[in-house]
Amino acid sequence: MYGKISKRKIVGGGVAEDIMIYPEVSFVYPYNIYLGAHAHISERVTLRASEKSKIIIGNWCQIANNVIITTSGHEIGKEHYYGNLTHGDIVIGNNVWIGSNAIILQKVKIGNNSIVAAGAVVTKDVPENVIVAGVPARIVKTINNKT
Repeated sequence: MYGKISKRKIVGGGVAEDIMIYPEVSFVYPYNIYLGAHAHISERVTLRASEKSKIIIGNWCQIANNVIITTSGHEIGKEHYYGNLTHGDIVIGNNVWIGSNAIILQKVKIGNNSIVAAGAVVTKDVPENVIVAGVPARIVKTINNKT
């Protein structure tokens, strides 16, 4: 079974309506996670915000199973990685589809109407209306929204 959160319920740090959250979704620092209306979060998704950084997800977003979205990393070049963290907000626009097993790393913005392919690792901003794929993710196609 999955949970449906209906009108005007508080989810994490934000207020939205009609959100679908499937089993085994993990919210780390939920008060810094904002879900837009009609968001769909599938099984085993990890949304890992931090005390210093937020995850903001727009309206009508679809996040497939086993996706990891994390706002923290480790500073490179220090004597120890432990305790040397970097932070940066992640902003996901409206009508974004993130495929299974994708990873979205800190300081990334994903534009409206874009698609992150299954298994992609997003390390840089993604413009609107594109499909990104690969490790690291790169643009593979422009989406033409004209019908």
